[in-house]
Amino acid sequence: MQDSKVIKIGEGINLRTIYETRFKTSSINIRFYLPLSEEAASLRSIVPFLLVRSCEQYPDFTALKKKLCMLYGASLTAGVSKFADCHCLSVGIDFLDDRYAIGGENISRECTDLLTSVIFSPLLENGVFRSADVEAERRLLIEKIEAQKNNKRAYALQRAFEIMFEGSVQGINHLGSVQSASSLTAEEITAAWRSMIKTAHIEICALGAFDFEPVTSGFSSAFSNAEREYTKLPLPDNSFDITSVKEHTEQSDAQQAKLVIGFRTKIDNSDKKMSMAMRLMNVVLGGSAHSLFFTNVREKMSLCYYCSSLYNRHKGYLVVQSGLEQKDCETAKKAIFEQLELLQTGTVEQSFIDSAKLSAVNECLLINDSLSSLYSWYTAQAFDDEIVTPEEAAAQFSAVSTEDIYEAAKTLTLDTIYLLAPSEETEDEGGND
Repeated sequence: MQDSKVIKIGEGINLRTIYETRFKTSSINIRFYLPLSEEAASLRSIVPFLLVRSCEQYPDFTALKKKLCMLYGASLTAGVSKFADCHCLSVGIDFLDDRYAIGGENISRECTDLLTSVIFSPLLENGVFRSADVEAERRLLIEKIEAQKNNKRAYALQRAFEIMFEGSVQGINHLGSVQSASSLTAEEITAAWRSMIKTAHIEICALGAFDFEPVTSGFSSAFSNAEREYTKLPLPDNSFDITSVKEHTEQSDAQQAKLVIGFRTKIDNSDKKMSMAMRLMNVVLGGSAHSLFFTNVREKMSLCYYCSSLYNRHKGYLVVQSGLEQKDCETAKKAIFEQLELLQTGTVEQSFIDSAKLSAVNECLLINDSLSSLYSWYTAQAFDDEIVTPEEAAAQFSAVSTEDIYEAAKTLTLDTIYLLAPSEETEDEGGND
């Protein structure tokens, strides 16, 4: 039986424990939330990956890998993402649940000790990260940033965000730029690591069927010895004033065009009812294989290779993404707006509404079948006033009326139309998508 609790272990530091017996593996993850800024994006993005390379106790990759193997093949993870107006840096460890240890070892305690070691006691030389490690991770970060440009779908979305949210943090690439990554120094990165521990809002999540006391005491002890100057993060800025629609076209070396259409809404998390209605509206519009976009624009009209929508409840925007031939662009745009108009005028076939509800409810219930899905579910609610379980969310989706969905659609305001078009040289020759 699943049981979730939150323990405050310090100012701006929360530990969520999720007791779940259905999995053979467990996990402990810590996420550091910091204000997103263009100047610090690359600097902070490199920190989690440096931390999981080694630590004072296990000073090289071989020693650390050997320890992980001794812990029944435990694995350290690192990540960086954008969450609301925050830069989110994460470090975690996945491991075999204590119940399955052959010799009765307390794997969870050892993994807690290892995780706190890599976060709070990294291997430093003369007080800074080792130059060889910095160089290796800097090169990998640059490769990730450059890879974004090669993934035309991701690149088009990022460029649309930059245009749509010009002057706000939402338009910032959370990995930073090649230029900023290339100039990072060991001293700057070390200072960023110390600042992360000192100032970040911190959410720790322990998930599995083990005794959570070592996690609580281990992190409480680690943070009691760390300097903290926590300042509460500001609420996401969802204000907008659209005076005219922003339209922008770029050329690329891809054969396939990428169309991104951005909408804004004043609905936010404070209005729980309409927030759920907007999430369902997105499923109806383009968030599932039974959506209006997939059924009509892609399948019936054959106007694109893909056409989907994504709603961000934290920032109050909805984006439509489509891959298509450039010659079909205007027709596809017209068709996309027509599907939205069906929702705004309340003339959608009820079968689309029913399918969307069923899809949303089923997705909620399937979350319990995966350790990573459960972790993602609860961390996505890190800043919510009220935490809901997947079962509670399924009930809330079921309670949304068709009229609520129509009302949510009416709140959308067109903001940006971005097209990444093939250049004349590649339009006939083909290219990378």
